[in-house]
Amino acid sequence: MTTGSIGRRAALGTAFAAMTLACPAIGQGRFPNRPVRFLIPWAPGGTLDGFMRLQAELFQQNTGQTLIIENRPGARGTLAAQFLLNQARPDGYTIAHHHLSVIRHPFLTRRPTWHPVNDFTYIMQQTGF
Repeated sequence: MTTGSIGRRAALGTAFAAMTLACPAIGQGRFPNRPVRFLIPWAPGGTLDGFMRLQAELFQQNTGQTLIIENRPGARGTLAAQFLLNQARPDGYTIAHHHLSVIRHPFLTRRPTWHPVNDFTYIMQQTGF
């Protein structure tokens, strides 16, 4: 055997492995293909709650899926973050609105229960001051 044929075989094997690894994504359905749960860390009826519900209507129009809104007020607005870390499956079907209390939490407690950057996947910025 020559080194050229080994290189060709390695290249073909690498290409085949790359195609094989990519195949499962072809069989996946469009996201989202079921209702999405949206946790709002404020009481119902407030300004931010109304804004989030407007966003929910736009989400439903664009995706054709229901966005189930669940208000989780209390604990400085960190109950939604606690739920994401401790109970929600990390599959993208439970999302939450985060605010500064979620980011400040590790700096205001003796034993932080999360890291605001490493423990969450941020989708977009909705508001900012």
